[in-house]
Amino acid sequence: MKGKSEMLRLILAITFLATTLVFSFPHDKLLHISISAILSSSISSFCGRDAGFFYTLSIGVLKEIYDMFSPGTPDIGDVAADVFGDSLGISFLSDKRYGVLIIWEF
Repeated sequence: MKGKSEMLRLILAITFLATTLVFSFPHDKLLHISISAILSSSISSFCGRDAGFFYTLSIGVLKEIYDMFSPGTPDIGDVAADVFGDSLGISFLSDKRYGVLIIWEF
């Protein structure tokens, strides 16, 4: 029974987190979180968790540096969203015990 209660807690936590994110973050931050989570989980499956986090965070920081020198608008909040997405991707998406289905809607 312990496995079922653990899974239920995980589902409730993800549901709470998802509804909180959808209603409190702007669209741009949600994209940063989503892309970072997917990249970090993908990279960490090949290179390990530390490398997945580092490489994905580096990509996010380099994107903000690019925005400084282009018509884009750099934002420290984007880097914070990248860190959150990296953590989410490493914590949940790369965990082999839980199958995660990611659905993109544009």
